Amino acid sequence: MGQADFFKGVKYTDKQSLLAIYECGGWNVKIRVTSDDMTEDQLLELKQKIENYFNILNVATIKPLPYKNEPDILLSPAVQRDSMMTKAIITAAKSKIEWLKNNLDTKEIRTGFNDMKIDSEVYATEKMVEFYKLHKNDWQIKPETEKYFSEMLRIVENKKTKDHIYEKFHYIVDYPEGEAQKSNYIQFKIDRDISENTNEYFYKIFYTLE
Repeated sequence: MGQADFFKGVKYTDKQSLLAIYECGGWNVKIRVTSDDMTEDQLLELKQKIENYFNILNVATIKPLPYKNEPDILLSPAVQRDSMMTKAIITAAKSKIEWLKNNLDTKEIRTGFNDMKIDSEVYATEKMVEFYKLHKNDWQIKPETEKYFSEMLRIVENKKTKDHIYEKFHYIVDYPEGEAQKSNYIQFKIDRDISENTNEYFYKIFYTLE
């Protein structure tokens, strides 16, 4: 953080300040503010100014989603490498849709799927791994698929699913314990030979607007 100094130009201090705004899918906005100088009332005032500037509270009335329809699923080309990968990823996507519909308020669904809720992704991930365990002998599996699911099995069976998702989504999902677990999860990945391939995105859920 720089502080103007007449004689020395910019004088750097050890104070920290951060304003980060994440826009997700045109409907969801996450605001993260930290400051060494601002009071709680000032932080709240800043939050309200941001909401007013982006007109956040009126988004649902401007562009509501056809939430009564089934959303579309877009699969990554990597999913098409074999039947197991395709079917397991579709299971994950449909499981996530199921969780969101059963656990979100209707007003919230009308403004988009909220990926900040880590429990939806936990549910989808565990259903995907469960599908793999039930059907791993039903089809011929390519080596990269077998490697992916063996690593995901180690993550789920060691109860590291939330830590995995927190890292996968770049630490912006709603998981208060995540920051304290970051170093432990990194060490877990080293110890259990978990590759960065587990953080790959394989599907998107979306509504088509007319």
